Amino acid sequence: MVYESLDKAYLSMLEGVLREDRDFLQVTCVGNPLVEGKLNLDPAFGKKFEAFTFPDGRCGLWWVQDRIKAVFSPKGEYHKRIYGGGYEYCLESLKGIREGNFPLWNANRLIISLFKPEDLHKARKPTPPCLINLCLYPVKGKLTMIGTFRAQYVDAKGFGNLISLAMLLGGLCEKTGFSPGRLYNVAQKSLLRYPKDIAKRLYFHLLREL
Repeated sequence: MVYESLDKAYLSMLEGVLREDRDFLQVTCVGNPLVEGKLNLDPAFGKKFEAFTFPDGRCGLWWVQDRIKAVFSPKGEYHKRIYGGGYEYCLESLKGIREGNFPLWNANRLIISLFKPEDLHKARKPTPPCLINLCLYPVKGKLTMIGTFRAQYVDAKGFGNLISLAMLLGGLCEKTGFSPGRLYNVAQKSLLRYPKDIAKRLYFHLLREL
């Protein structure tokens, strides 16, 4: 199913993991992650998530900001790997494809890999990145992104991950001349960071008055 906005997509992700029918390979597609360069997100929904307080005292806003920092802060857990894992190659290739002076077969090579062989070890830490790779697909002037997570805490991180990936997609489109296409969030395993009753409380909190 294709969800129109980021908030509707996230609500479906949370509902699926609560029902435990999407614990493995949860694929969520946002049809229009950005509208006129802005996040396609119901402001009221966003505020409700940001205001929710989890048992450890962190609120939804903290988690959203944490996920944005993971991608865009130089010290973020994904930042170095994204910008050192093929970002520049994808950026230049997309520009060339858009301008018509780069072969279209290159569109099958637009992969940003965050996972490295040295991430495989028997020590408990450091842990491999949850975001494994980003794949980009330019089709008829629109750019679609697929972000694959080996595991994802849907309750705490899912909403912020959708937002940060949409922002990354928007930035690529702005730099290359493409329009935002679809955004896919693929979680090979969906988890809850907090107890299930907390996730249920979050779900009904988000549903209220929507």
